Amino acid sequence: EQDTDAFIPELIDYFDRASEYRTTAKPEPALPSTEDENEQINLWKTPLVDNVNSWYLNFITGKADIDAQWEEYVKSCETLNSVKLTELFNEIYKRSLSE
Repeated sequence: EQDTDAFIPELIDYFDRASEYRTTAKPEPALPSTEDENEQINLWKTPLVDNVNSWYLNFITGKADIDAQWEEYVKSCETLNSVKLTELFNEIYKRSLSE
């Protein structure tokens, strides 16, 4: 059941009607990463997320051209360890399957 106290009546009505026909899937359990992996994830994730947010803001506001600068954006993410981060998450995920 939703906590709808802060919603306008139209949204409350929508949620009530939608909940009659939909079920909420249970989230997957968190991946069992080690303390060292968590530290590495945080070291890579923070600057990467800042970079992505900055690029998205520039794309949305028109300060950057998504078609002309997409490769530059991808390279900036790769420079900030996006590939290594993906590989680490995949290793953790594979390990969780065998546990």
